[in-house]
Amino acid sequence: MILEYYLERFSSSIPLIKEKTIKDIDIIVSIPVYNEDIGNLERLLNSLIKAYKKEFKIELIFLVNEPEDEKEEVKEKHKLIIKFLNKKKKELEEENFKIHPLYVNNIPRKKFGIGNARKISCDEAIRRYEFIKKEKGILATLDADCTVKENYFDEVIKTFSDYETEFAHIYFEHPLHDIEDEKLKTGIIYYELFLRFYKNSLIFADYPYVSYTIGSCLAIRADTYARFGGFKAKRKAGEDFYFVQKILPHIKFTEIIDTTVYPQARISERVPFGTGKALKDFIEGKEKFYYSLPFEPFRELKELKFFVKGDKNIDELPDLLKAYLLREKIKKRIQIIRNKTKHFKNFVKDFYLWFNLLKAFRFIRFYINKTQKRTILEESVKELIKEIEKNGEIQKEVSTYNLLLYLRKYDKKNFFKNVNLFNEFYKKWMRD
Repeated sequence: MILEYYLERFSSSIPLIKEKTIKDIDIIVSIPVYNEDIGNLERLLNSLIKAYKKEFKIELIFLVNEPEDEKEEVKEKHKLIIKFLNKKKKELEEENFKIHPLYVNNIPRKKFGIGNARKISCDEAIRRYEFIKKEKGILATLDADCTVKENYFDEVIKTFSDYETEFAHIYFEHPLHDIEDEKLKTGIIYYELFLRFYKNSLIFADYPYVSYTIGSCLAIRADTYARFGGFKAKRKAGEDFYFVQKILPHIKFTEIIDTTVYPQARISERVPFGTGKALKDFIEGKEKFYYSLPFEPFRELKELKFFVKGDKNIDELPDLLKAYLLREKIKKRIQIIRNKTKHFKNFVKDFYLWFNLLKAFRFIRFYINKTQKRTILEESVKELIKEIEKNGEIQKEVSTYNLLLYLRKYDKKNFFKNVNLFNEFYKKWMRD
């Protein structure tokens, strides 16, 4: 049994919830909490309650976590949060809707972080499913400062009613209407525009394993989570990116576009990257990468498939792509892959298991560092739109906000529905 095996080998915590799991539960939601405003938790809970229907069977796990050397004011805040969550538990719980407030403190500083928190809470969800022997149960992850659309549970549960679905990313939008600080609003528009531009540019470049990797927007089968070893506790941030990157080549993946998660736009120093850090850097004028990314490296990356297919040798690739691949010892890697694969399809798959999302990202960085080329993000987005849309000319004076609306709409029209990403891209390559 994969859940039992996972808990024995990879779980980082002892059982934390004493109550029995709801019989034949539909979904468990994992929500890490650290130094959070109670108002945000209340908004999240209210949105989840609106999304709940009597026929659903749902458990929410709130994991309040803190390191061993935490400041007293944060400790006191956490005690108030636990008190608040316990109050809500008494007020809102019913037979098919349970709230589990958990408080884990004195975590060694070297282990403390969102990766550890997400792992502990998700492991507890796995333990709940293992208790009732429901290996195909749904595990969703949210963040404490999010809200969800009122059909959140409807759409997630419906999506996973297709037995083959293993993993899903849920459509997201940063809410903009209630942001009074214009600079903060501008920052989040740019950041979300960057996320959508980056994902769709990778798809344009015929990169095979592409998804958003936002930790508050994930849903996965319990046995799939366990099979791939779960989130890594050592990650101070990016645990979502590394986990999604690891599983995408191997599973049936879908994007849920008929509901929405709304991550809050706010400045934060709690993690070394992500939305909060990007906004902080934008406000302080530090981070230029998100807002000055050229489109040209994606054009170069698109040439990689011709090398993989054997239509071009390495000397025929664009200069910077060639330089990056040689730096990564591509010739040695190609020989290793050829020695262990007999069929061309397996060769292609193994190549892109090596040239993963992280390597693709590093190539983009490599390109920018070598060329010192910077382009305002709006112009790069316009270049992308020209490529992905027939007659996709964009007016020169179009606003950054309207470009974001365009890519939001594009994402809703062009989504992955229960596919193995590699198989889909491989078929497309063979047609090209």
